[in-house]
Amino acid sequence: GNISIKYMVRPLPSIYLYEEFVSIKIPMTFDDMEEFAKSMQTLMDFQVDVLRTVKLMNKKQIEDPKVYKSEVKDTPQKDREKKKVTNNTLPSYPESPFPGLPGEDLI
Repeated sequence: GNISIKYMVRPLPSIYLYEEFVSIKIPMTFDDMEEFAKSMQTLMDFQVDVLRTVKLMNKKQIEDPKVYKSEVKDTPQKDREKKKVTNNTLPSYPESPFPGLPGEDLI
């Protein structure tokens, strides 16, 4: 049998990469133990590198001088009250958006 070590990386939000790191053969004989030990050492070195990287990233923010950030502000809420507009120059019918009297020609 084999032990497959796989890992998932998320380089960008909503993008996941699923990779196989190593496939280690389970030792059946004493001679296979040496190869198994080397494979396990490789796995442990990989884990140490991952943990060290995570620790460094948590300790300080890595900032790229080429990345420009701007603060995003909330959209201001509009006043939902409708303001009544009156036109005092021409008489108008209350239900009609057009000026003039009911039944009167517009032109």
